[in-house]
Amino acid sequence: MKLFVLAFLLAFGAVAKADGVASSIESLISSMKDSFTGLSAKRDLWYENYSTMTKLTQSDTLQLEELLLVSKMAIPMIWSLYTSQVQGQKAYLNRLVDEKLAQSLPYDTEFLAPLFPYFHVEATLSMDELEDFQVEVLRDGDVIYSLGVDFDEKRVVLGEAHEQNRIILEGDDFPPFQASHPFTINVQIADDCAFTSLWMVKMDIDNPVPLPTKHHWCTQDYHQASTFSIRLNQDDQGTSDSAEDDQDNLVDEESQAIQLLDLTVYEGVLIQ
Repeated sequence: MKLFVLAFLLAFGAVAKADGVASSIESLISSMKDSFTGLSAKRDLWYENYSTMTKLTQSDTLQLEELLLVSKMAIPMIWSLYTSQVQGQKAYLNRLVDEKLAQSLPYDTEFLAPLFPYFHVEATLSMDELEDFQVEVLRDGDVIYSLGVDFDEKRVVLGEAHEQNRIILEGDDFPPFQASHPFTINVQIADDCAFTSLWMVKMDIDNPVPLPTKHHWCTQDYHQASTFSIRLNQDDQGTSDSAEDDQDNLVDEESQAIQLLDLTVYEGVLIQ
């Protein structure tokens, strides 16, 4: 009897152990199944995201290629039309002043006021070294427009006689003047309004360049004029105590002088 009970207990223990192993294996399989299901879902999500990014990249690439192609064709065409229009206007408009020279500042010229007070000043300058200078437009002797460049402060001040309007270009807005690199100042006077743009590069029909910012103001100060004057000045180099110093300063001024290469005043305004 004792042997039978012992045998029964041993057999029951073996079955219990077998049931525990089976349960553990089933739990492990279930866990692995859940893991594979999760991994499959993540893989599908990753593949979906990857496919979306690939399609967007391909689409962006095609759009960029199309944009580059259009730019290569359109920009030169637009620039050619623009420069041709500007040259056509210059050929059509009467020239009140037309001087091509290499004269050191100061420079002063006067012309009779046109029937309508609309004119465009185009002055091209060059400097061996960066020197402060001023440009003024006078109406019957009164300053109605001024431009002053201060390289120490890196600031350009645009204004008019009563200083009711003042535009200051400094910091990132300060024009990139370069020594021995000609630049052009365009000033348009349209009755009581003044427009200014600074071209750091020469307009070339074959080489498109970004158009400079055009700054303007209007005063509502209407006045019929008889004459206008254009005046360009370089800051004084200081005073000297002897004739020898005067001679030395004269040589220095000539070597550092700002050169006015040409100046043209068109009757009417240019779309530029």
